[in-house]
Amino acid sequence: MNFDWSDLISAINALQDTPPTPGIDDAELQAQFRVQSALRKALLCVPNDRLKADQYPQYLRRVLGKPPSPDIIRLVEKAQRGGKVSDDLYRELEIRQNCRCACCGIVLSKNARPQVDHIHPVAFGGESAPGNYQLLCSKCNLGKKASLHWVMAAPFFSTREIKSTSVSARYCILAKYQGKCAADGCTSTARDEELFVDQIIPSQEGGRPIFDNLQVLCRHHHDQEINRLQIKASRAVSAATKYRGAKKFSF
Repeated sequence: MNFDWSDLISAINALQDTPPTPGIDDAELQAQFRVQSALRKALLCVPNDRLKADQYPQYLRRVLGKPPSPDIIRLVEKAQRGGKVSDDLYRELEIRQNCRCACCGIVLSKNARPQVDHIHPVAFGGESAPGNYQLLCSKCNLGKKASLHWVMAAPFFSTREIKSTSVSARYCILAKYQGKCAADGCTSTARDEELFVDQIIPSQEGGRPIFDNLQVLCRHHHDQEINRLQIKASRAVSAATKYRGAKKFSF
């Protein structure tokens, strides 16, 4: 198998450089597939818990068909989870993120139940170091779990409608849009305000809450869409009432 850690990093960077679009865009689809292919190879490199660290190189040589690089060995090493971060480091993370969740932008109050997350998961060799930490709300942290990348957890092919948006799908959509509002010309990000996951085509207009029919909107555009649907529903009710009244008095 032809794979190195740099293949995954290159694929992730290429996807990040591809502007996310509502629905399915061919260029974005190809970039996602490249990341997915690299992730599948990365997962195959991770042995079960029966092996000891000194057995990893032999296992990896069998998987790869060649001697593993140091980066691949680090990928499968079980990094030690660090202890509780210091108050100073926690405050530094808050300042870095403007006291908001790095993913959805909700204010990191007590109600958000903030969690210190490893950007590169410990399960895949991530270090317990300041550069590998971020603050997430409990919902985003639960949705991310130990994913190396959002593509790894995205429910692309789930035909079961995502009711109220599952925490996993919610995290993946927020990560897909890189914490930015999808509305044309909008510059709102998770650093500035809370973001919401909405359907591109609403249920009222025939859309289903499946992964590729979800997008990220800021508060302004989220409320704008809700108002549009409420006005449309009100007009439909009014038209139906007039129709029933006209029918009742017709001869």
